[in-house]
Amino acid sequence: MTPWKAPASQGPIRATVRLPGSKSLSARALHLAAIASGPSRLHGVLDSRDTRLFAAGLEALGAVLSPIGHDPLSVTPLEGEREAAAGIDCGLAGTVMRFLPPLAALSAAPARFDGDEAARERPLAPLLTALEALGARISFGGAPGRLPFTIRGPLRVPECGWVEVDAEQSSQFLSALLLTAPLLGAPLEVRAPGRLVSAPHIEMTVAALVRRGCRIERIADEPHSA
Repeated sequence: MTPWKAPASQGPIRATVRLPGSKSLSARALHLAAIASGPSRLHGVLDSRDTRLFAAGLEALGAVLSPIGHDPLSVTPLEGEREAAAGIDCGLAGTVMRFLPPLAALSAAPARFDGDEAARERPLAPLLTALEALGARISFGGAPGRLPFTIRGPLRVPECGWVEVDAEQSSQFLSALLLTAPLLGAPLEVRAPGRLVSAPHIEMTVAALVRRGCRIERIADEPHSA
């Protein structure tokens, strides 16, 4: 292997650099645009395999998006309840395999999720268990709690008014429920007992929802509650 010699400047550098968009913010913005009450135009969406897969997943569920890489990127939201079956390729994207199953389960039509071979080792059971408590029906094509699986709804707020999710492995489990909760037609209390990892990502999700007009009430100041 021939070593690569990094270039060195012999003087001052003057340049304008455009920073790429945040992958985490891009996924949340795409998700919220797809469930908005009208079309959206998004600026600065990251062009990456994960965001392309996320956009393709939203299109499989019925949204219409201009290709990732366009700026601004236009999003026409989902309309009504999906009636056709859907197939969603998660690749290795945690946001696809965790944020989109709750959205898919709003409909009684089935949606099949699968991804790269390595994606089948990533944990999903805590989220899927919470979705079953909300009325989802899930069948697995392999090991329970992992890809591939087929999910169908419709989701509903249970009589108790709350659902619990174990977010000790991934904050995305909690974010996934928060992103879909405004669509359930009634207030939902989401509980996350135990140690919450990646709390800043939860704050990012909450901020994104509040910025778009959703009302979120913190019922406790403990770090594991949201």
